Amino acid sequence: MYEITYQEFLKSLQELSFMNSYVEDQQYSMQELICEDEILYFYPKNYLFKEKPLEETQLLFLSKDKIRIVSFLKEGFINIEDRRLSSVAKINISHKNRNSSLMTISFSDGDTFVLDSVNDSENHRFKLHQVIIEIYKYFK
Repeated sequence: MYEITYQEFLKSLQELSFMNSYVEDQQYSMQELICEDEILYFYPKNYLFKEKPLEETQLLFLSKDKIRIVSFLKEGFINIEDRRLSSVAKINISHKNRNSSLMTISFSDGDTFVLDSVNDSENHRFKLHQVIIEIYKYFK
């Protein structure tokens, strides 16, 4: 069973890297640039699909004082965007029952990042829903 943790994500990425040297480059870049000890919450957007390319994945890392968003680019590159928590202008959550949450993080510059337990995964709605709730509570 797949857990929604950064360590489990790295394990699954390592499995992909055996078949693709670009993924291996991305894995090494992440291990070099992401400090695991700082991660309070981790959210893998669009990673838990069998058919979607890695380039559609974004990772959200929430630490004590910043939000880090990692995107996977072509040819083995990753892009890391760091934002201070103070740049969050608004948090909006839509919540239904125990398996559906949609949270929008709006930044002061007008950018947004959406976490959607239903559309960000194929078979892990409940797990992503739980992570969204934890992140929302952290912002409260």
